[in-house]
Amino acid sequence: MNIRNMKTYMQLVAQDLVRRFGNDLSRVAVIFPNKRASLFLNQELARAYAHACGAEDVALWSPAYVTISDFFRRRSTLVVADQIYLVCRLYDVYVRCTGNKSETLDQFYSWGVVLLADFDDIDKNMADAKKVFQIVADLHELDNIDYLDDEQREALKEFFSSFTDSHPSQVRERFSQLWCKLYDIYTEFRSALRHDGFAYEGMLYRDVAEMVDINPEYDTCCFVGFNMLQSVEQCIFDKLKAAEPTGSQPRALFYWDYDDYYMKLGQEAGYFIGTYLKRYPDALGADSKNCYAESEKTITYIDATTDDMQARYAHDWLLTDNRWKAGEHTAIVMCDERLLQTVVSSLPQEIDKVNVTTGYPLSQTAAVTLIYELLDMQTERRYDGAPFSLRNVWRVLRNPYIRILSDNAADVYDTLYKKTYYSASEEYMPDAELRMVLHDINDTDNASQPYNVRLILWLQEILHCVALHRTVLTDIEREALFKTHQVLQRLYTLCESGVLVVDLHTLSRLMRQIISTTTIPYHGEPVEGVQVMGVLETRCLDFDHLLILSCNEGNMPKGVNDSSFIPHSIRKAYGLTTVEHKVGIFSYYFYRLIQRCHDITITYNSSTEGLRTGEMSRFMQQLKVESRFRVKHATLQTHDAVMIEKHSSVEKTESVIKSIRENILTKCISPTSIARYLRCPLSYYYQYVAALRPAEENNPDDIDSRMFGNIFHKAAENIYKEIMDADNCVHKQRIETALKSSLEIEKAVDDAIREEVFKIDASNKQNIKYSGLQIINRQVVIRMLRNMLSYEACHAPFCILGNELKVAAPLPVTIGEETFNITVGGYIDRLDMAEQCAANPPRFSRIRVVDYKTGWNEPGKMKSIEDIFSPEKIAVHSDYYLQTMLYSIIVSRSAEYNHSSLPVSPNLLYVQKTMHEGYTPQLAIDNQMVTDVEEYADEFCQQFAKLIAEILNPDIPFTPTPDTRRCEYCDFKKLCRGEFCE
Repeated sequence: MNIRNMKTYMQLVAQDLVRRFGNDLSRVAVIFPNKRASLFLNQELARAYAHACGAEDVALWSPAYVTISDFFRRRSTLVVADQIYLVCRLYDVYVRCTGNKSETLDQFYSWGVVLLADFDDIDKNMADAKKVFQIVADLHELDNIDYLDDEQREALKEFFSSFTDSHPSQVRERFSQLWCKLYDIYTEFRSALRHDGFAYEGMLYRDVAEMVDINPEYDTCCFVGFNMLQSVEQCIFDKLKAAEPTGSQPRALFYWDYDDYYMKLGQEAGYFIGTYLKRYPDALGADSKNCYAESEKTITYIDATTDDMQARYAHDWLLTDNRWKAGEHTAIVMCDERLLQTVVSSLPQEIDKVNVTTGYPLSQTAAVTLIYELLDMQTERRYDGAPFSLRNVWRVLRNPYIRILSDNAADVYDTLYKKTYYSASEEYMPDAELRMVLHDINDTDNASQPYNVRLILWLQEILHCVALHRTVLTDIEREALFKTHQVLQRLYTLCESGVLVVDLHTLSRLMRQIISTTTIPYHGEPVEGVQVMGVLETRCLDFDHLLILSCNEGNMPKGVNDSSFIPHSIRKAYGLTTVEHKVGIFSYYFYRLIQRCHDITITYNSSTEGLRTGEMSRFMQQLKVESRFRVKHATLQTHDAVMIEKHSSVEKTESVIKSIRENILTKCISPTSIARYLRCPLSYYYQYVAALRPAEENNPDDIDSRMFGNIFHKAAENIYKEIMDADNCVHKQRIETALKSSLEIEKAVDDAIREEVFKIDASNKQNIKYSGLQIINRQVVIRMLRNMLSYEACHAPFCILGNELKVAAPLPVTIGEETFNITVGGYIDRLDMAEQCAANPPRFSRIRVVDYKTGWNEPGKMKSIEDIFSPEKIAVHSDYYLQTMLYSIIVSRSAEYNHSSLPVSPNLLYVQKTMHEGYTPQLAIDNQMVTDVEEYADEFCQQFAKLIAEILNPDIPFTPTPDTRRCEYCDFKKLCRGEFCE
């Protein structure tokens, strides 16, 4: 059977309506689950009537198109309130009924949402709320449940037996007490809402369903495209079905969209559809309900390792076999609607008409990004008296909308970027716009307004100022600003009226929650062009070509859960919605969508990284195993993804060579820069030649690994300054004294944190309050400093020549016939003399270059000097050797620090290893301790000069590292080749 010649569901419905009512459907209402199908039915009605008349230009009175939600709402004087208002009112009722004033709205809100959903479900399924909520109170009276049937009784006994066995008595008692109040909360909540003229959706639906007379304003109501009905819907169906006809047609007609074969696959959905058919006979009859099983289909499953690859595959899929030319008969369905932006951007240029039914997520707009950045700036407070985190100030000033507001934003950003501490007292706000943006809400003269009100007004003012620059904004940007302002206005109304009284973090969470569900509608012709839609928009519609994206378990069915105060067994006993019902609904959506389609491609993410399971939808598995159709399999390879144009390498042009020479010949070359070149030459180019800087080089508010190391280094410098004698010697007895009393060590660490984190001079006694994370890091630094001192006490005395000592020396480099003198150097953590000779005062026989390391991972073993300069060995931290060896050679040949020509040894002191027995920090090459670096100095300098010559060589381009594992934490990975659009 050729499925392409089959009629769509909309065509079948349209033809039957024309057969029944001719060209006058003015007294007919067509009721859909959603709005979108009405556009397609209207088009099919015109075609059906024109075909029946044998003419093209014919007139037809269209029916009224109504959603089921509108049908209910038109019959009630109550208004469905939004969720935030409802939860706030529910909290008021909860406090009155329980007397529990200790629980704040912030604490109540999350489970208030769950409780509201339970009330809604009870009403939509017209359950006896009193009986449901009294079940726990009747826990010890299970024999007295004569009002339940056998199935309900067994379900409840099963639940309560596990409840009694597995919960402590105290928890059970508290749970029972709460449930005893739930019916009171339910009834009083409904009364309070009714008094105010409001309702939640289930409450309104139940009111309408319980009306004696529905009294529809139409002669016939046609219910089209429904599947798993709730009790309130069934009640309406029953009343209209039984109503006396006003003409030749019944008051209610029911058009079911199902196929026997597919409903057997979707077992849960099939069971319910079968039940409804007996109760509400199908107006279309059963003639076409099992024909699709004999049709031919092409079904292809494609797995991909990223969501982005799936979304971009839409481009090739549309061009293959010219699928895009089928227009509205071709659809891309997203099981994960977050793919929308990538899908739309990947559509082929050949497509001139496309209809996007899924709105653009407001959360993905620049307006919302600005709001989130401003919220973070106000909410993430520092503990040292500064109003804002400098990191958050940077982010706000980098926002393109702030750059639109103020021409000075870029300059202010550059000024603040050089700082590591933000102080409101500093005068670098040259215009009123920036002063408004960086205004501290805590610092206000209008304290009569609640904080949340002031915050929202401040956000609205900034959005308003941005919106005034209309000429530089796109249509979608202006719409996003408007939608965001609407969200803020709703929250402002609730806060200003006193209904919503929550702390800032809860307000921020609610704001994000509302924004995450808000979309910006696309404008277009709904019934023309390729259709891009979510799963829910596919109801009632049929397509010839179908691409279903991200059809993973968790997306299809969509994150179904059983979050409820009402246990599953009780929900099942009283006919409330269960997980099985929710899965059944998605089962219906899936099988109904593919039943008339002949060309089906379904993709899923096969990656198992993070929380992903890489599992295809259960419906895909079922279709593959239980249907008679042959399913093809394919894999999207990495090269199938659309790639951003990347640099594979950078040639050393004249301008590049000029920049390299300026960088190398006029500056001091650090071991860090050489290590970056060994790690990745292209990365070296970006940082040291192109002078690009990472988005955020530091974060003064978090003690990350870099900042932690700085604190330890400074603390070590502080403690040694304190305990060394007048001759700069550190003795065992003095170390032990510092270890016995923790005050000196703690002061050394506190002063280090003060200087490194807060940029306050140690002499400044300003009181600083640590955050919780800073307290933890402080204790870790103190412990590590004590461990190091304990280790050093065993090797004392030693004489300190310098802490954080800057050293440098010239190094000749020859390229061809040209010789350059470059300067190399850096900072030595500690330079000291050790290994005491028998003399008084003490004499020392060796100089040590000591480099502190606060991590755990020691470098790999180096068999030769050549290993130190090998790009392959950089993965095992050969750069640690390079730095310490270089500093040791500089000191060894320095008349200032080694006028006695003592041997110099390089040392990597891993602080966390110092308590291990037999630990030594001295470096070894080929398992031989480096007691005198001069033994390796000539070969080292030759290798170093060779590497510098390579950097200066115009014939050797800057290429990316072949080891892509190094790219994961690279600051420039988005500029480098091989980085896919994510």
